[in-house]
Amino acid sequence: MIRAVHFHAIDGRIRLHIAQTKGSQARAREIEKRLGDCFGITGVKANPLTGNILITYDSRLISEAGIRGELQKMGYPGWEENLAFNTALRRQSNSAWVFELVRFGLETLLTALIL
Repeated sequence: MIRAVHFHAIDGRIRLHIAQTKGSQARAREIEKRLGDCFGITGVKANPLTGNILITYDSRLISEAGIRGELQKMGYPGWEENLAFNTALRRQSNSAWVFELVRFGLETLLTALIL
């Protein structure tokens, strides 16, 4: 099973990791092409060296859930549920450094689990 692991999202920007993209120029270009053709997605950069994908989008035209649905149609069953945690933390936290510290910890943990 190919899993997309969500790292970070802000309105209009999502960064995620798809391990099977690492080392595969063809898969990276396929993701860029197929997601790039989706209505509301303004840019996709897939890095075959790291397996990381950066998606920029117009949140008035497509939601994070819509992007998750597009990934599922492509055969990537979605990212981990820390998306909801990140969104809730951004709304509740009055301190940007606390959010960044928690985000860094989650990214480090997820990276360690993937590798």
